[in-house]
Amino acid sequence: VCSSDLSILSRCARADLKDGATFISFNRFLEELGKSKPAILMSYLDRLDNRLAMFLPAMLGGLEFGVGRESLHRKLRQWIADHRYVSQILWYQRYAAEVDPQLLESALNAAVEAQDDAAVLKAIPASVARHGDVDGGLISRAFLPALRYLNEKGDTRWVNEAAVLSSRSSILQDLSPEQVDLVLTGLLARAHLEYREEEILNEIATGHPTKVVDFFGQRLAAERKYIDGDRFEAIPDRKSTR
Repeated sequence: VCSSDLSILSRCARADLKDGATFISFNRFLEELGKSKPAILMSYLDRLDNRLAMFLPAMLGGLEFGVGRESLHRKLRQWIADHRYVSQILWYQRYAAEVDPQLLESALNAAVEAQDDAAVLKAIPASVARHGDVDGGLISRAFLPALRYLNEKGDTRWVNEAAVLSSRSSILQDLSPEQVDLVLTGLLARAHLEYREEEILNEIATGHPTKVVDFFGQRLAAERKYIDGDRFEAIPDRKSTR
Protein backbone atom coordinates (compact mmCIF):
# COMPACT_ATOMS: atom_id res chain seq x y z
CA VAL A 1 0.00 0.00 0.00
CA CYS A 2 1.35 3.44 -0.91
CA SER A 3 0.14 6.92 -0.02
CA SER A 4 -1.72 7.30 -3.32
CA ASP A 5 -4.08 4.57 -2.18
CA LEU A 6 -5.81 6.96 0.21
CA SER A 7 -8.23 7.80 -2.61
CA ILE A 8 -8.98 4.09 -3.06
CA LEU A 9 -9.75 3.72 0.64
CA SER A 10 -12.01 6.76 0.46
CA ARG A 11 -13.92 5.24 -2.46
CA CYS A 12 -14.31 1.99 -0.55
CA ALA A 13 -15.63 3.90 2.45
CA ARG A 14 -18.19 5.66 0.25
CA ALA A 15 -19.44 2.35 -1.14
CA ASP A 16 -22.72 0.88 0.02
CA LEU A 17 -21.60 -1.18 3.01
CA LYS A 18 -25.03 -2.25 4.18
CA ASP A 19 -23.88 -5.83 3.91
CA GLY A 20 -22.59 -6.63 7.39
CA ALA A 21 -19.84 -8.97 6.20
CA THR A 22 -18.40 -6.33 3.86
CA PHE A 23 -18.49 -3.69 6.59
CA ILE A 24 -16.68 -5.98 9.03
CA SER A 25 -14.11 -6.96 6.40
CA PHE A 26 -13.28 -3.33 5.63
CA ASN A 27 -12.85 -2.58 9.32
CA ARG A 28 -10.56 -5.57 9.73
CA PHE A 29 -8.51 -4.51 6.72
CA LEU A 30 -7.98 -1.03 8.16
CA GLU A 31 -7.02 -2.50 11.53
CA GLU A 32 -4.47 -4.82 9.91
CA LEU A 33 -3.14 -1.91 7.85
CA GLY A 34 -2.53 0.00 11.07
CA LYS A 35 -0.60 -2.96 12.51
CA SER A 36 1.49 -3.81 9.45
CA LYS A 37 1.91 -0.41 7.74
CA PRO A 38 1.56 2.10 10.59
CA ALA A 39 3.66 4.85 8.99
CA ILE A 40 1.47 4.87 5.90
CA LEU A 41 -1.78 4.91 7.84
CA MET A 42 -0.49 7.62 10.19
CA SER A 43 0.24 9.77 7.15
CA TYR A 44 -3.44 9.49 6.15
CA LEU A 45 -4.95 10.57 9.45
CA ASP A 46 -5.02 14.30 8.81
CA ARG A 47 -6.43 13.81 5.32
CA LEU A 48 -9.48 11.66 6.01
CA ASP A 49 -12.76 12.65 4.40
CA ASN A 50 -15.94 12.45 6.47
CA ARG A 51 -16.91 9.03 5.20
CA LEU A 52 -13.53 7.40 5.76
CA ALA A 53 -13.31 9.02 9.20
CA MET A 54 -16.26 6.86 10.22
CA PHE A 55 -13.87 3.91 10.17
CA LEU A 56 -11.28 5.66 12.31
CA PRO A 57 -11.84 3.45 15.40
CA ALA A 58 -10.67 0.40 13.43
CA MET A 59 -7.58 2.29 12.24
CA LEU A 60 -6.78 3.35 15.79
CA GLY A 61 -7.16 -0.22 17.00
CA GLY A 62 -4.45 -1.31 14.58
CA LEU A 63 -2.20 1.69 15.14
CA GLU A 64 -2.23 0.99 18.88
CA PHE A 65 -0.04 -2.00 18.03
CA GLY A 66 1.68 -0.56 14.95
CA VAL A 67 3.07 2.71 16.29
CA GLY A 68 2.58 2.05 19.99
CA ARG A 69 0.05 3.32 22.45
CA GLU A 70 2.10 6.30 23.64
CA SER A 71 2.73 7.73 20.17
CA LEU A 72 -0.85 7.17 19.09
CA HIS A 73 -2.36 8.73 22.19
CA ARG A 74 -0.20 11.81 21.77
CA LYS A 75 -1.95 12.31 18.44
CA LEU A 76 -5.36 11.65 19.98
CA ARG A 77 -4.82 14.14 22.78
CA GLN A 78 -4.08 16.81 20.20
CA TRP A 79 -7.26 15.92 18.32
CA ILE A 80 -9.28 16.15 21.52
CA ALA A 81 -7.82 19.60 22.23
CA ASP A 82 -8.89 20.61 18.72
CA HIS A 83 -12.33 18.93 19.10
CA ARG A 84 -11.61 16.59 16.18
CA TYR A 85 -12.83 12.99 15.91
CA VAL A 86 -13.98 12.98 19.54
CA SER A 87 -16.81 10.55 18.82
CA GLN A 88 -14.45 8.10 17.10
CA ILE A 89 -11.95 8.31 19.96
CA LEU A 90 -14.66 7.45 22.47
CA TRP A 91 -15.75 4.48 20.36
CA TYR A 92 -12.15 3.30 19.97
CA GLN A 93 -11.71 3.30 23.75
CA ARG A 94 -14.50 0.76 24.04
CA TYR A 95 -12.47 -1.77 22.06
CA ALA A 96 -8.88 -0.66 22.66
CA ALA A 97 -6.43 -3.33 23.75
CA GLU A 98 -5.81 -1.21 26.84
CA VAL A 99 -8.28 1.46 27.85
CA ASP A 100 -6.87 4.87 28.79
CA PRO A 101 -9.22 6.41 31.39
CA GLN A 102 -7.64 9.86 31.09
CA LEU A 103 -8.11 9.83 27.32
CA LEU A 104 -11.70 8.63 27.71
CA GLU A 105 -12.44 11.32 30.27
CA SER A 106 -10.85 14.07 28.17
CA ALA A 107 -12.76 13.01 25.06
CA LEU A 108 -16.04 12.98 26.99
CA ASN A 109 -15.36 16.45 28.40
CA ALA A 110 -14.71 17.72 24.88
CA ALA A 111 -17.95 16.13 23.65
CA VAL A 112 -19.93 17.75 26.48
CA GLU A 113 -18.29 21.11 25.81
CA ALA A 114 -19.23 20.85 22.14
CA GLN A 115 -22.78 19.73 23.02
CA ASP A 116 -22.20 16.70 20.80
CA ASP A 117 -24.98 14.38 21.98
CA ALA A 118 -23.98 11.50 19.69
CA ALA A 119 -20.41 11.56 20.96
CA VAL A 120 -21.47 11.75 24.62
CA LEU A 121 -23.71 8.75 24.01
CA LYS A 122 -20.67 6.68 22.97
CA ALA A 123 -19.15 7.20 26.42
CA ILE A 124 -21.91 5.03 27.91
CA PRO A 125 -21.03 1.72 26.21
CA ALA A 126 -17.32 2.50 26.56
CA SER A 127 -17.61 2.98 30.32
CA VAL A 128 -19.89 -0.04 30.77
CA ALA A 129 -17.59 -2.30 28.76
CA ARG A 130 -14.31 -1.11 30.30
CA HIS A 131 -15.32 -0.35 33.89
CA GLY A 132 -13.71 -3.51 35.21
CA ASP A 133 -10.44 -2.81 33.38
CA VAL A 134 -9.73 0.45 35.20
CA ASP A 135 -8.44 0.78 38.72
CA GLY A 136 -11.23 2.57 40.55
CA GLY A 137 -13.65 2.01 37.69
CA LEU A 138 -15.31 4.46 35.33
CA ILE A 139 -18.45 5.42 37.21
CA SER A 140 -17.35 8.92 38.23
CA ARG A 141 -14.94 9.48 35.37
CA ALA A 142 -17.22 8.71 32.44
CA PHE A 143 -20.51 6.91 33.09
CA LEU A 144 -22.18 9.40 35.44
CA PRO A 145 -21.02 12.59 33.65
CA ALA A 146 -22.36 11.21 30.37
CA LEU A 147 -25.60 10.08 32.02
CA ARG A 148 -26.16 13.47 33.70
CA TYR A 149 -25.67 15.25 30.39
CA LEU A 150 -28.09 12.95 28.54
CA ASN A 151 -30.71 13.05 31.31
CA GLU A 152 -30.64 16.86 31.21
CA LYS A 153 -31.26 16.66 27.46
CA GLY A 154 -34.11 14.19 27.96
CA ASP A 155 -32.15 11.74 25.83
CA THR A 156 -32.89 8.17 26.91
CA ARG A 157 -31.03 6.44 24.08
CA TRP A 158 -28.34 5.57 26.64
CA VAL A 159 -30.56 2.69 27.79
CA ASN A 160 -29.86 0.83 24.56
CA GLU A 161 -26.13 1.50 24.93
CA ALA A 162 -25.84 0.31 28.53
CA ALA A 163 -26.14 -3.37 27.65
CA VAL A 164 -25.36 -5.51 30.65
CA LEU A 165 -22.17 -7.50 30.09
CA SER A 166 -21.08 -10.75 31.65
CA SER A 167 -17.92 -9.42 33.22
CA ARG A 168 -16.08 -9.56 36.48
CA SER A 169 -17.25 -6.09 37.46
CA SER A 170 -20.70 -4.73 36.59
CA ILE A 171 -20.83 -0.96 36.56
CA LEU A 172 -24.52 -1.03 37.51
CA GLN A 173 -23.93 -3.25 40.53
CA ASP A 174 -21.12 -0.96 41.68
CA LEU A 175 -23.32 2.14 41.90
CA SER A 176 -23.95 3.84 45.23
CA PRO A 177 -27.58 4.54 46.29
CA GLU A 178 -27.30 8.17 45.10
CA GLN A 179 -25.84 7.05 41.77
CA VAL A 180 -28.63 4.51 41.32
CA ASP A 181 -31.12 7.37 41.65
CA LEU A 182 -29.58 9.07 38.63
CA VAL A 183 -29.99 5.93 36.52
CA LEU A 184 -33.58 5.40 37.64
CA THR A 185 -34.41 9.05 36.92
CA GLY A 186 -33.38 8.44 33.33
CA LEU A 187 -35.45 5.27 33.13
CA LEU A 188 -38.56 7.07 34.41
CA ALA A 189 -38.72 8.96 31.12
CA ARG A 190 -39.01 5.75 29.07
CA ALA A 191 -42.55 5.24 27.81
CA HIS A 192 -42.17 1.46 27.81
CA LEU A 193 -39.98 -0.95 29.74
CA GLU A 194 -38.63 -3.67 27.50
CA TYR A 195 -35.75 -6.13 27.78
CA ARG A 196 -32.96 -3.53 27.85
CA GLU A 197 -34.62 -1.68 30.69
CA GLU A 198 -35.28 -4.96 32.49
CA GLU A 199 -31.60 -5.91 32.25
CA ILE A 200 -30.62 -2.63 33.89
CA LEU A 201 -33.25 -2.98 36.62
CA ASN A 202 -32.20 -6.56 37.34
CA GLU A 203 -28.61 -5.46 37.85
CA ILE A 204 -29.62 -2.62 40.14
CA ALA A 205 -31.99 -4.85 42.12
CA THR A 206 -29.04 -7.05 43.08
CA GLY A 207 -27.79 -4.40 45.49
CA HIS A 208 -30.71 -1.98 45.78
CA PRO A 209 -34.01 -3.89 45.60
CA THR A 210 -36.03 -1.26 47.46
CA LYS A 211 -34.91 1.37 44.95
CA VAL A 212 -36.42 -0.72 42.15
CA VAL A 213 -39.67 -1.21 44.09
CA ASP A 214 -39.92 2.56 44.63
CA PHE A 215 -39.16 3.11 40.94
CA PHE A 216 -42.15 1.02 39.88
CA GLY A 217 -44.30 2.92 42.35
CA GLN A 218 -43.25 6.18 40.69
CA ARG A 219 -44.05 4.77 37.25
CA LEU A 220 -47.49 3.59 38.34
CA ALA A 221 -48.20 7.08 39.70
CA ALA A 222 -46.99 8.59 36.41
CA GLU A 223 -49.14 6.20 34.36
CA ARG A 224 -52.30 7.38 36.10
CA LYS A 225 -51.61 10.91 34.84
CA TYR A 226 -51.98 9.77 31.23
CA ILE A 227 -55.44 9.55 29.64
CA ASP A 228 -54.16 7.55 26.68
CA GLY A 229 -52.80 4.34 28.22
CA ASP A 230 -50.84 3.51 25.06
CA ARG A 231 -48.51 6.45 25.63
CA PHE A 232 -47.00 5.18 28.86
CA GLU A 233 -46.75 1.71 30.40
CA ALA A 234 -45.57 1.57 33.99
CA ILE A 235 -44.55 -2.09 34.00
CA PRO A 236 -43.07 -4.32 31.29
CA ASP A 237 -45.49 -5.63 28.69
CA ARG A 238 -44.69 -9.29 28.20
CA LYS A 239 -45.89 -9.13 24.60
CA SER A 240 -43.06 -6.68 23.77
CA THR A 241 -40.20 -8.34 25.64
CA ARG A 242 -38.10 -11.38 24.89
